[in-house]
Amino acid sequence: MSNAFSGFGNVGNTPTLRRVVVGTETQAVLECRVYFDRRRRNEESGRYEDKGGFWLTLSLWNARAETAARFLQTGARIFASGTLRQ
Repeated sequence: MSNAFSGFGNVGNTPTLRRVVVGTETQAVLECRVYFDRRRRNEESGRYEDKGGFWLTLSLWNARAETAARFLQTGARIFASGTLRQ
């Protein structure tokens, strides 16, 4: 079962790019840990407050993996959209 997910987060480690063999092809895979925060607006003060968050490991494949490897670094703020798998 998979679920749709989208959110803003910060890259928590240096992304790693590797090559894997799938069938007869070699494909690029990039993996990195991202912390997704839960900031909510306080009704009384109008300020945003941290309401906790969670870590996810992201995987990007092929051309997206190679492009992301050139630009992503630890601490970068990103928007991620995809499916959750366990």
